[in-house]
Amino acid sequence: MSSTSPSPSYTDFEAANWQDCLVDTTERTCWNYHLLFGRQAETHRLNSDELNEAIFIRLKIWTALRLSDNDATPFPEAFLDAISEHDFVLLRELARAATDAELRARLADVAWQGRVSNRRDPDMARVAVAAYLEASQNFPDQWWEQTKRIERALQLALGLGRQAPEIETVWQHIESALAALNGEDDWFSSAHLMELMQECGRGDATIYASMAERAALRSDAKRGVGQRSKARRYWEVKAKWHEVGTDEWFEARRLAAETHVAEAQDEIDALYGRQEFIAAALHLQKAVESYRNIVPNDRFESRINALHRQMIEVNKQAQREFESHSHTIDISRYAQDSMQQVEGLSWDLALREIVLMYASPEISVLREQVEAGADEMVELLCSYEKVNSSGQVVARRPSLFSPDLEEREAARTAEMFRIAGHHRQLIVQAMLMPALHQMQREHRISTRDWVQLIHNSPFVPTDREWLFARGFQAGWESNWDVATHLLVPQVENSIRHVLTRSGAIASALRGGIQSEQGLDQTLKKPELVRLFHENIIFDLRGLLTEQMGDYLRHKTSHGLASFAEFYSVPSVYLWWLTLRLCLLPMLRVQSEDAGIANGENGAVPAESLPADPAENG
Repeated sequence: MSSTSPSPSYTDFEAANWQDCLVDTTERTCWNYHLLFGRQAETHRLNSDELNEAIFIRLKIWTALRLSDNDATPFPEAFLDAISEHDFVLLRELARAATDAELRARLADVAWQGRVSNRRDPDMARVAVAAYLEASQNFPDQWWEQTKRIERALQLALGLGRQAPEIETVWQHIESALAALNGEDDWFSSAHLMELMQECGRGDATIYASMAERAALRSDAKRGVGQRSKARRYWEVKAKWHEVGTDEWFEARRLAAETHVAEAQDEIDALYGRQEFIAAALHLQKAVESYRNIVPNDRFESRINALHRQMIEVNKQAQREFESHSHTIDISRYAQDSMQQVEGLSWDLALREIVLMYASPEISVLREQVEAGADEMVELLCSYEKVNSSGQVVARRPSLFSPDLEEREAARTAEMFRIAGHHRQLIVQAMLMPALHQMQREHRISTRDWVQLIHNSPFVPTDREWLFARGFQAGWESNWDVATHLLVPQVENSIRHVLTRSGAIASALRGGIQSEQGLDQTLKKPELVRLFHENIIFDLRGLLTEQMGDYLRHKTSHGLASFAEFYSVPSVYLWWLTLRLCLLPMLRVQSEDAGIANGENGAVPAESLPADPAENG
């Protein structure tokens, strides 16, 4: 809103009958309210009614966002920064007057985030807690919408202090909701609510372990999309209700692992319409890793070996399927084809599509492109300097026709990094972002979903799953600055982690002091080629550490990137490439005699890595 637009008062809102347009709607979500308020604003604009237009534009903006998964900042800072102190005062008044619980929760929550005379109003948090709990009851058949509002109510209540009576009110609501569901809900409501209790050390373990088991058995008895993952999540929830190392804990973990085996068989039996050996091999891989993560796992050694042998047999079929798994996309229709490629798919299958729809550029092809253009591109005759936004020379490329052999090779490599940057532009703008926007329209995802997805990935250390997940969720919510700051150091650590597990040395020793090596050194280690394909290593270098590339790691670590730079191609590409590094080892299942991951861009498969020391206590 411009500084010259009207600043309506509470009385102006009342005169505009601001809530009337919500009376007849049956879809009680802020997003629907956003659309309805937008229509009212447009009507007033056409009538040249600037005051009422300003009223409904404000309502449209305040209801536009979906809650993020970040309890500290549920709304983007840029969104809150755009709200004036006058409007925060107004929000407090409107929140108390709102008759609809969903709208009241949103207005009170936004009002609580803002300060008037440098002070927050705790009453707004209290109003929002009660309103979120009330609004959650509008979604008996939409588990995500229901539990997200309950979770937000809990976050707000906990933010009021340990003695706040609202905390107990939320716990009573959760316990009542669980009792009503009794483990017989169709999806994940009970699991999500029990996970909230476990995170806060609440709940009767005996009661809720039994409830989780009932829900898991109910899903195990069914066959259909999502039932195996539902059973798995409830078995994992049940395990957490038991003391680690007890028979009940071991059995729940075992049954969770076996859901992957059942899911593999579903793919082989073509339960979902066609045989998918790649998916079956992936599920068997996850089963093996799930068993290996049960510490100690010596009681499951024979089962692990049996599953490994089964995985090898399935992998023989998977390799043939993988070799034919490609997508032909007309360059003039990249965006449309990318969207169609993920449209209507479940979230995890859609992620598989965006991971597989593109690969890091091949070094040999990049080299050929440089050589082919050497005689035609005049600029390659000259040296080239790369200048940053401050006018400083940050890198220099020699002439491709230098008499010095080393300079010629350096020039060739620098030009390859430049061409690889054009590849990144294409994948992000023409393929990845359209596909991602399509997925965002169809799916509501939380950080916990990412944790479930990357659990058992050999690229992700067990103590870093939530950091990766928060980075992925930030990117999912288009908070690319947050995603980049979270993912850059985790990628660096994970590469050292994979190197160390393979027996390589990922640290330096100087004067008796051992220190971690930087990513620029780590990516040049010859041992890394045994673990990652050379194409993906080259891609990581160009994206993160090379001055003639995007240099994203250095810019992020040293505060050299502006806010706008984090909302450009390199940050989005980092998000996608990190997701690929996490998922590709599980998609490309390796065996002794079938080398899917020996093709391009494969990270080391889980069974080739030594056991994580953390897993052994």
